[in-house]
Amino acid sequence: MVNSVLTNEIILFVTPLYLNGISQLMKYLIDQLHINFKDKMKNKRMYVLVVGGEDSKQKALPLIMQFKRIFDFFGATFNGYIIGEANQPNTIFKDKHALQQAKVINEEMVSKKFQKMNFSYKADSYLKENNYAYGWENHP
Repeated sequence: MVNSVLTNEIILFVTPLYLNGISQLMKYLIDQLHINFKDKMKNKRMYVLVVGGEDSKQKALPLIMQFKRIFDFFGATFNGYIIGEANQPNTIFKDKHALQQAKVINEEMVSKKFQKMNFSYKADSYLKENNYAYGWENHP
């Protein structure tokens, strides 16, 4: 996974809202990037997608700020985030605004042409295939 992060110019960090923070796996990935690859993270474009339960759009804001500080430390650009709320499987699809914002991010990611980019990530396809969706907020 670290190699995929290092070889792309656009990075999409996806995590559940776990006890109002990031998952253990996401923490491990960030630790590995920080310890071993900080210099290679500079100038990358970062997005964050978070999904949680009740009131996640408010509860996840400190997590978004944490990601912003991490990206600042790396010297990366924080391009935006999406916070979704889902309490049961497939309930996330009721959030039409969130799906629209996933399409906005998808269009931006696909429209960018980077020489080092190995693939085009299609956020809306991934979300549909994996039963996820998110509600968009503008990052601070």
